[in-house]
Amino acid sequence: MAEYVTKLRNLGDLQDGANLELFIQDLAPGPRKYNGERVKAIVSSSIDNTPGGDVLWVRSALGRLQDKRWGLKITERLGVAMPGRPYAD
Repeated sequence: MAEYVTKLRNLGDLQDGANLELFIQDLAPGPRKYNGERVKAIVSSSIDNTPGGDVLWVRSALGRLQDKRWGLKITERLGVAMPGRPYAD
């Protein structure tokens, strides 16, 4: 099960069961960490309601992490990927 994060201006934009267009970042350790891409995905207010899906963490536009994790089932990759680079000292 993969984990992703998205940033939203309004948490109300997430609708349970909706197929939404989102910009997500991969949280997997290693060279892919923080890679970003646009996707269409069905989101669920509970990871338990997303069999075979992934975890979606939500941050506000200012970066505040929400306590609740969502379920995410990617239905289409829209092809705009942005390579990321983990922070290092």
